[in-house]
Amino acid sequence: MTWTVSEITLEAHYMGGVPPDRAVLSCCSITKTPGRYVEERGADGSIQCSISEPPGLIVRGVDQAKLDTLPWKPTLLRYKDSTGKELEAEGRLRDTLEQNAAHFVLSRPA
Repeated sequence: MTWTVSEITLEAHYMGGVPPDRAVLSCCSITKTPGRYVEERGADGSIQCSISEPPGLIVRGVDQAKLDTLPWKPTLLRYKDSTGKELEAEGRLRDTLEQNAAHFVLSRPA
C-alpha cells in the first residue's frame, strides 16, 4: 500500500518529562512493506517461523542530507494518509540503498 504524503514528522521521546526531539521533513510518498518470514523445521519436525525482514515503511522523496544530520535517533514517525487521517508508527530508521528515501522499520504493526 502506498500513500501520497507531503511531509512526515520524526520524533524521539525520552523519559523523565524531557520534551521530545522533533523534525518535520518534506517527502512524496510512503509505502508499507510487509515483513518476510522464513519457515524452518526444528529437530522434532515442528515448524518455526523467524523474521528475515521486519515490516516497515519506505518514505520516498525525503532530503537525505537533513535526515543524516539529525543528532538523535527517531523512534516515532507521524504522517497523514490520503484521507487526512493522522497515523503514527513506532520503530527505527534503517539504512537503505535507495536515494532520497528512508526505511523506517516497525517495532509493532502500523
